[in-house]
Formats: sequence, C-alpha cells, structure tokens
Amino acid sequence: MTKEEFEKRWSQFIKEFNQNFDSPEVSQQLQDVAIQNTDNPEDLKINYEHIYQQQRMDNLVKDAIESFLDFDEN
Repeated sequence: MTKEEFEKRWSQFIKEFNQNFDSPEVSQQLQDVAIQNTDNPEDLKINYEHIYQQQRMDNLVKDAIESFLDFDEN
C-alpha cells in the first residue's frame, strides 16, 4: 500500500468511524454509564468526558487494526 493509498483509505475509515461513534445512540450509552458510575452529580460532566475519550480511543484502535489488517470474517 502506498502512502497515497493509505491516506485515502484512512480518510474514508476515520469519516465512517466518526459518524458511527458520534451517534446519538452511542452518546446515550456512554451517558448512562457515566450516570451509573458517578456518585457526585457535579462530577458527571468530567466522568462522561473521561468515559467518552477512553471508549473512543479503545474503539478507534481496535477498529483501525481490524480494518487495516483485513482479517478474514471466517
């Protein structure tokens, strides 16, 4: 794969990833997790941000590896 091919493939991958991850459904799921794991309501915003960033990074890495290694679906 050339650098140009990689850049094109990455651009498409990250666009699709952003659309999927930043959906209202995912946001609500993360909000629910933050609410369940927050004792002090004043901490809810920071806890949500932490959970959002952690899940985003974990999913981005996993999805990128799966996408670029072209695992067989078998």
